[in-house]
Amino acid sequence: MVNEIYTLAKNNFSKNFGYNDQIQRASVSIMSNIVEGYERDNNKEMIKFPGYSKGSVGEVRSLPYVAVN
Repeated sequence: MVNEIYTLAKNNFSKNFGYNDQIQRASVSIMSNIVEGYERDNNKEMIKFPGYSKGSVGEVRSLPYVAVN
């Protein structure tokens, strides 16, 4: 998914640097937060990080609406 986001941003929004940066960082955060939570040493923290990823998923889903308006 991250590769697709980077390709779409590059091909469609190359001049909008702020938008590109935001959607790319949010897409990377999805995967990174899942991995970071898995690597934590206790279950309490491990459970929190998928929630952070879910927030990033919402951000990635909402940003295309910003782009077309």
